[in-house]
Amino acid sequence: MALILTSLNRPKEDKAWNYLRPPPHIAPFIKMKPIDGPICECVVLDGHKGKMTSNSNDPPNSFHTKDLFIAHPSIPNAWKFVGRLDDRVTLTNGEKVLPLPIEGRIQQDPLVREAAVFGIDRPVPGLLLFKAESARDLSDEVFLERVWPAVEDANSRAEGFSQISREMVVVLGENVECPTTDKSSIKRAQVYRDFKDVIDAVYERLENSQEGTLVLNREKMEVWIVEEFEKLGIHLKDTEEDFFSAGVDSQKAIQMRGLIIRNIYLGGNASKCPSLVVYDSGNTAKLAQALLDIRSGNTNTSWDVDEISVMSNLIEGYSNFFQREKCREETPKSKVVVRSLFLNVTSSC
Repeated sequence: MALILTSLNRPKEDKAWNYLRPPPHIAPFIKMKPIDGPICECVVLDGHKGKMTSNSNDPPNSFHTKDLFIAHPSIPNAWKFVGRLDDRVTLTNGEKVLPLPIEGRIQQDPLVREAAVFGIDRPVPGLLLFKAESARDLSDEVFLERVWPAVEDANSRAEGFSQISREMVVVLGENVECPTTDKSSIKRAQVYRDFKDVIDAVYERLENSQEGTLVLNREKMEVWIVEEFEKLGIHLKDTEEDFFSAGVDSQKAIQMRGLIIRNIYLGGNASKCPSLVVYDSGNTAKLAQALLDIRSGNTNTSWDVDEISVMSNLIEGYSNFFQREKCREETPKSKVVVRSLFLNVTSSC
């Protein structure tokens, strides 16, 4: 980008050193294409002498750099580099979370120094929140409560699989260093390495949370399920409405199971709550009954299934391969001729 944008030749009173400006002879060949909210991709247009190739026809013969910028709030044509378009977090189901819009919105809160989305090869995304110096005297709980509106606003602009739930947020102190580049963007790979143990602990807690204490009858269980889905952004009209028609995706199903394990008393049978219990149920009424069956230890239902045994049986059943009989050495009774443009091939078997 050095050939396109520059930080030099600006007035002395201009202190926005981390915002770059296209020089006058370059500006006509630069287009900042909106990607997500204030974030734009720098596109080099046809006619720029430094453009050696093209990778897009939108606009014709343009080059999309995948470099992302945000505009200065008051200085015209000043842009701050925030990352790369291909800097994404890919979940286990293949969905790709674009962390920059989420992080950028949350970092607008003055109590937040840095924000880093994580979740590569994980079922749901999470978030590291680094306290600003101004949040020094706030407890982690109070801090999260104060900045949660910013997280909710970021979630409202993101796709369902990209949204961050409260239990997936880790608060880090104002003295904890967050690796950043000289352009003030986070060093994502280094962040994931440095905080690997913290991130692993979040998913371990999500999967193995201690069983909850709420003892609910069927009616109250249904009410609780509907209310918790509402908090996840899913509105259910009644207990018979199909989860997936209402917008429950794989991430929401995983989050709901985690909430069930952490809040509902299952009679010491939390480990028997299938990972796909929400998928398998399909609606609130069936999910409530399934949880009651698990709590009572009812083994005459489809919920008490040893998933490992099922998978082992499937592997065994579909791993029997039979070798085809070899072509017998005998004089063929017929011949098949395959013709091509250049030669005739005669084969027999």
